[in-house]
Amino acid sequence: MILIKNSQILRLCALLLGATALSGCLGNDIQGAVTSAAFDEALEEVQGRVPTSDMPLVGTASYRGATKLTGTGQALGGEVFGEINLDVDFGAAADEAITGTASNFIGNLDGVDYDIEGTLSTSDAFPTALAVVESTITLPTGGTQNIATGSVLINMTGDVTANGETRGVLLSLGGAFVGPGGEAIHGVAGLQPLTSVVGVAGPSVGSGTWFVVQD
Repeated sequence: MILIKNSQILRLCALLLGATALSGCLGNDIQGAVTSAAFDEALEEVQGRVPTSDMPLVGTASYRGATKLTGTGQALGGEVFGEINLDVDFGAAADEAITGTASNFIGNLDGVDYDIEGTLSTSDAFPTALAVVESTITLPTGGTQNIATGSVLINMTGDVTANGETRGVLLSLGGAFVGPGGEAIHGVAGLQPLTSVVGVAGPSVGSGTWFVVQD
């Protein structure tokens, strides 16, 4: 277990965005041995899928996946793994279409595993939105085809605790849908500490990648 002092909370924040939940997508318990290589392999598979061109306009879907963060700035080297769960209502208003959580965090710093308690969730404090763009393309063989692509902006906030030290953080996920019918999403992730001002976050302390696939 790593001793987190007041001056090290930003380091914890930077690591937190490290890797949200390999558990569901990799078929492993998040409390088991999750490796950076396993995350990278799963992410590469999702990244290899073609961009979605037939986004649903109605209906719902649930997604589960992971994110991995590397600390930046003053952050120490290390990785954190956790779990991302999303529910999407494709027929809802853009700013009401996505709800979700990030939880079950576990980290590794300098070869030492440590626990992180806390759950982050979407809320009204920071925007979360689904964007679906419909367009018509001209086919090389003649004629046209209607397509619909999709992207997301997801912000989750909450408190995380390690060794009794607690700090509010903002996890931001941006990405695009891939595969038939928007079967998966992947993109970039960022982490910021929350400030005493509602709706305002501090400078970035971590960055990484993430992915989810439909259950």
